[in-house]
Amino acid sequence: MLFIEAILAGVALYMLILDIKMKREGTIPSFFVNPKIDLEKAPDKQGYIDHMFPRIIIFALVLIGFSAFSIAGEYLSFPLWCEIVINCGYIGLLIFYSVMTVKAQNHFLFRKSYDDKPKNSIRDKTKVDISNKEK
Repeated sequence: MLFIEAILAGVALYMLILDIKMKREGTIPSFFVNPKIDLEKAPDKQGYIDHMFPRIIIFALVLIGFSAFSIAGEYLSFPLWCEIVINCGYIGLLIFYSVMTVKAQNHFLFRKSYDDKPKNSIRDKTKVDISNKEK
């Protein structure tokens, strides 16, 4: 487990460095986005950078904290419940980051807003108008 925790801390540190570089240069590293996204056609790259910058910093710092606490637990023999909390924290943090990243990519790199729906969606066909009740 020590090896995995050290790798997670290293990835978090790398994310911090890339995030600061992303903010300074105004370019999005491919590390942060889906490889299928064409950044040349993205409608709001600067919006994505501004939105994700503080979130990635917080994510990386919390991940480093979890990793440091877990590495210390290897040497200090924390109780079992501490290890369970750390592992649940890892899982929750990764799920939170994944959802946050996908939502930001959909919002800033694919289309202008969440209100933009594709034409002829199934939702449009299934709407029921209850305002025109028969008397």
